[in-house]
Parts: sequence; C-alpha cells; structure tokens
Amino acid sequence: MKRYKADERIQSLARALNNSKNPRVQLRGLVGSSDAAMAVALYFLKHSHMLFILPDREEASYFQSDLESLLDKEVLIFPSSYRKPFEFTQPDSGNVLARAEVLNELSHSSEYGQLIVTYPEALAEKVIDRASLEKNTLEIAVNNKLSIEFINEFLVEYDFDRVDFVYLPGQFSVRGGIVDIFSFSHDLPYRVEFFGDVIESIRTFEIESQLSVEQVKSITIVPNVQSRFLTENNISLLEYVDPSTVVWMKDVQFTLDIIQTGSKKATQLWKALSAEDKNQNPDWIDPKFAFTDEKMIADQLHDFSVIEFGKQFFYTPTDSIHFDIRPQPSFNKDFSLLIHNFKNNEADKIENCIFTIERRT
Repeated sequence: MKRYKADERIQSLARALNNSKNPRVQLRGLVGSSDAAMAVALYFLKHSHMLFILPDREEASYFQSDLESLLDKEVLIFPSSYRKPFEFTQPDSGNVLARAEVLNELSHSSEYGQLIVTYPEALAEKVIDRASLEKNTLEIAVNNKLSIEFINEFLVEYDFDRVDFVYLPGQFSVRGGIVDIFSFSHDLPYRVEFFGDVIESIRTFEIESQLSVEQVKSITIVPNVQSRFLTENNISLLEYVDPSTVVWMKDVQFTLDIIQTGSKKATQLWKALSAEDKNQNPDWIDPKFAFTDEKMIADQLHDFSVIEFGKQFFYTPTDSIHFDIRPQPSFNKDFSLLIHNFKNNEADKIENCIFTIERRT
C-alpha cells in the first residue's frame, strides 16, 4: 500500500480533491478490486471521511470485504431496512440494527475518517436527524445512579419490547437486579447488573449460551431509528454525513434511476393499502416521510466532492485520472503459462508480485 500512496496518480487524485470546491473526478481503467485499493491508498494519504455508493447490495458487500482486507479494520455497510427493496411492509430487524450502528458511529467524531459502504435502495431511505437521535439515545455507564424503573419506562416509550429472554434487537428483559437490553446499535445484547440504583457492571453476552463476551464501562442504547414516531424530521443520509465526506460512486445515473423507480413503487404500494391495514400496522411509514427522491439526491451531491469509478460516467469531470490496469490472465493451473506470463512481464519491465493467503483451520 505504500507504493500506491506514493503513486503519482494517487497524488494527483489527492491534489484534485484539494484544488477546487466539490470537484468531480473520474478514475478510468480500474478493474477487479483495484478500485478498493485506490480508495484505501487515498484514505491512508488523507484520512478523510468516505462514502462509497455501489450499484447493488451484493457489489457493496464485495467492496466492503475488499476494503476490510486491505485496511485490516471494520468497514460498516449501510443497508436498506427492508427484506425487499422499497417494500416497507417487510422490515428486516438485522438491517435496522446495522443502519442504527452506522448512524451511531457517524455521530461520533473520528480523527482518522470513517468509511461507509452503501447502495441505491439504502441511500433512498431517509434517516433520523442527528439532534433527534441524540435526544432519543440513552447513555448508561458503570457506577452511574439510575433506577431500573426509569430504564424500563425509557425502553417501552421507545418501542422496545419487554420479553422473558432477549434474542432480537429492540427487546429487553428485567429479572431482579439484572436488565438485558438488545440495542439497535450493537450486534450483541448487553447485561446490566444493578446494586440498588447503582450500575455495578455491564457486559455483552451470547444469546444462545448466555455466556459473557466482554466487560464494558459504558454503552449507548439507540432506539429503532425507523420507528414511526421518529420520522417528523427525517433527512437524507447525505445530510447526515460530515460535509467534508468524499463520495465515491460507481454509476451515478444507475443509482438515480433505481431511486426514482423505487420511490414510485413505494408510493404506489402505500396508495394500494387500505386504511385498516395502515391502522393495524403503525410501524409502516408513509413513503413521503420514509424515502427521498432522485432529484433531492442529485441536488445534495452537488455539495460533495465526488469520485466516479467503473465504466459509466455521469458528470463533466474537473479531473480525469487514467489507470492502465488489466485483469490477470487465466492460467488454469498450468504453471508453464504462469511462467511465460512472468517472463513477458519482465521483458516489458513490469514487476511481478506474488501474494498468498494464509488458510487457518
């Protein structure tokens, strides 16, 4: 990665982002995972916030995996809340948890920059604004004085379900001086132990075994960020992220088209539902509060530095950077072809690099 950081093209990319306000930079000639490699090289050079918008969930997941492999750190993915795109009648609790985790992460400043990966269906969904999230978030710390009754009232008020044993985000249980809480901002539930009205210990635990995983000093309890009563001031993710964020987009027009089609689909679904269905399902949100349209997204993108990559380009570029990267030939386990390729590279003064993966069992 040191070589990529020092590469003149990455240096040119960094200069292009600094030399003008909200530039539009095109990266051409990238193939395979080279786009992730260039993003990581720029991150090491600038440590700026970056938002990556890929064409679909699958491609976003692969890109996230590439980033994590190169960075050796967690990169968060911001998913859609629903099992099927724009079908608000089918929420996915795991995805809601992941969205809350991202928003909670973005609410905390980071000197090294935050990397978030998403895709059109998720970008189209509005999110709770920062002030409302902070207002509706509960901080709990060891040695704090806090009554179990207060926690119980808070969690019920913010759409948590009281159960005997927690197993899903948005649930909590109370047994004597122990409160188990499955927050929407963490993938494991918390066990909070009280001594009177004083918090004695906090730890995460496994759902199946009930065994402790990690002791923690403090936790943040985030409510369901898609909950109906939190939608009055909902905003776009592009309004939520730091204004200095660099937005990487693979096919801008495709992203806008997906958002346009999906928003119309959600509106039609809402109109087709009966008043009885809506009354019986208060968690269903009117699409005008839940989704933004492609025009709003396009307007908001004007306020960001945008890097386009892939094969389709949308903006008139302020800078265009070309990479002469070609896919690796297929050798089909024929080492003679591999050796022949190495020799051809050497003749063309191309350095051969061999990478291996350690397999652990």
